[in-house]
This record gives sequence, structure tokens and C-alpha cells, in this order.
Amino acid sequence: MELSFGAVMSLAKRNSGCLIGLVFVLVLAASTGCGSGGEAQEDQISLDTFFSGSGTDSLIDTDGNGANALIVWANGAVAGLGHINFSEIIETSMVEPAVPCATSEGVPGNVYELVRGRIALQVQETGDIITGSFISNDQCIPVGFAEGDAVEFEGQWMVTGGTGRFVNASGTVNFSGSARLLLSHVSGRFIIATARHSGIIELH
Repeated sequence: MELSFGAVMSLAKRNSGCLIGLVFVLVLAASTGCGSGGEAQEDQISLDTFFSGSGTDSLIDTDGNGANALIVWANGAVAGLGHINFSEIIETSMVEPAVPCATSEGVPGNVYELVRGRIALQVQETGDIITGSFISNDQCIPVGFAEGDAVEFEGQWMVTGGTGRFVNASGTVNFSGSARLLLSHVSGRFIIATARHSGIIELH
């Protein structure tokens, strides 16, 4: 199973109290973006881009269960828009009753699903921002999630508008990617992640 960028951290704390998500919240990329693709048109943007960056636990716990959401900052580029600063905040939770799974590396895990999450893409050149809300974020988190463990994620987010050129934007974007836990501590986690986002963003 493939998972989103933001889901990783929230997972980490669930197994230790955190989840992985992916979310991705906003701008200030912590690492250089991967290659990307996409075509910008006058009335729509065809997004097919890789974003790469890092994330850590936030202080936000949207469902009050003691596991904080993951916040992620990343970079990418879209043809016609240029360099994009990507940020997200996402919280996931282990499915109850537990649903066993296995990661692509064959590590036993449990299925996690979306609790809540938001995403933002900022065009560096203009400062205009595309905003979105997560629809789904499915992950298989290793049991006893520990340093060095990897997680794959996949899901969707809905474009909710934005600023400037994107104030009335709409559309649905699919994503899939992976994250790896680099540092684990009782106070939080630090991950790196890469995810591909693809979909049509309509400009009204």
C-alpha cells in the first residue's frame, strides 16, 4: 500500500503515540524538491509533480486522543507555475479494531486512516496559494514504529480555493509516496518524505 506525506508523523506517535501523515503546513521548505511535471493552462492546471521534504510533530491534536498531527514542509516545481513551496498538516489514527498489514519492505504493521488534514501550495514567484483539505490518507505503519522504518501512503485531497489566481480554484488531487523515520523520541518524531501529486485544478 502506498501512503501521503503527512501521515507518517501522526503514525509514529500512535505507535509511540504518533501517526504518519505526510500534511503536510506551510511553506519554508526544509529540503530540495524532486523533479516534476505538469502543464499550466489559462483555465486549469494539470498537476503531476513530486514534492520532497521533511516533517515533525505539531502541537495540534484535532481529535483529543493524545497523538499530535504531523506537519510537513516540502519543495517541488510545476510547469507554468515554477517553484512551489508545499506544506501540510495531517493527523491519522489506527483503525479500530486493528487491521493488520505489511509494508513494501515486508514489515508487519497496522492500517491507519485519516482523522483530519489541510494542505497548501504556494507559488514562490507570485506568492499565490492553493489550499486544500484531505479526503483520505491510508497508511500501513510498522508495529513498534522505530528509527529507520519506512511507511508508504496514498490518498486524495480536495482543492478548496486559495489566494490571488487561485481564489476560486477547485479540483481533486491524488497522491502517493513514502516517508522514513529518522529520529524518534518521547517528545516527537522527525521524518523525511517524498510524494507524487497528480490531478486537474480548475481555475474559475
